[in-house]
Amino acid sequence: AKLSTVPYSEFAAPAVDNFAHIVDVSVITETEEWVIISGTIVADSAYQYLIIGNFFSELIYDTTNVGTNPYNRVYYYVEDVSVYNPGHTEITEEVSSYRLHYNAQNKQVSVFYQGSFDESIERLEVYSVTGQHISTLYSLNSNHVIIDCSTYVPGVYFVRSLDSNNRYEQLKFIVQ
Repeated sequence: AKLSTVPYSEFAAPAVDNFAHIVDVSVITETEEWVIISGTIVADSAYQYLIIGNFFSELIYDTTNVGTNPYNRVYYYVEDVSVYNPGHTEITEEVSSYRLHYNAQNKQVSVFYQGSFDESIERLEVYSVTGQHISTLYSLNSNHVIIDCSTYVPGVYFVRSLDSNNRYEQLKFIVQ
C-alpha cells in the first residue's frame, strides 16, 4: 500500500518506483480466504489517498498469476484503517452503547457501558486481529471495566462484549 497526495487515475497511475509504505514480500496464492496484510505508517506528508497495488519491479519481487482471470484482477477488502496523531497518547472511540478509551502510557483500555441504569457488562472476550483468543473477563456486573494490555503486542484487537440482557457487541482497539 502506498499513500498519496493525489488521487489514482488510469491516466496518472503511480510509478513503479520500488517504494511502498506497507510491503508484504510473500507471493499470495490464496484464492478462497482473505489474507491479512497490515502495517503502521507514520505520515511524512499530508496524504489523502491510499493506493493498493504492486509498486515494485519484477526484478525485485516475484509475482504470479492465480486462476484463469483474463483481466488479472484481484479484490481487496480494506478494513480497520485508523488515523491518529502519534503525539497524543490517548484514543477514544464511541461505538453504540459502549465507549472505549485507550491510554497508551498505562497500556490499558477502559470499556464504558452506556446502556440503561439497570444494565451492565457481564463478560468481555479479547481477540487478536487474527482471531486468537487473548483473554476473557467474567461476571463483571459493571459499567466500567479496565483491560490491562501491558503484555499485548502492538496491533489491532477486538473485544466481544456481553451485556446483562444477553446482547453481544464487537468493538475494536489498537495497542501501540
